[in-house]
Amino acid sequence: MHGLQSEAAAAGKSLRIHVERFNPALRLYERLGFRQIDDRGVYLFMEWRGDNSQPPTPNSQRESLGPSG
Repeated sequence: MHGLQSEAAAAGKSLRIHVERFNPALRLYERLGFRQIDDRGVYLFMEWRGDNSQPPTPNSQRESLGPSG
């Protein structure tokens, strides 16, 4: 687990990001545990949950950390 992920897990929050569909970094985010929650054409919206026990809920209202949260 990395810096922001550790902080989010400790706070019981999720992280959300958006990435362009064809950005090679998409594979990195998937390896870090981010899962797609929305598809908005060019952008895929992704969420990482500290518990990862339940699938992410699209467009959920949970609080998130990070610039796109």
